[in-house]
Amino acid sequence: MKAEISNRKDVYSKSRTFEVSLEIKHASI
Repeated sequence: MKAEISNRKDVYSKSRTFEVSLEIKHASI
């Protein structure tokens, strides 16, 4: 159960990081 929750958090944080990096790329262009 705990592993499942932490796994979801990890996936969420990774997708958030990806979105943020895309935003930074658009801003720098």
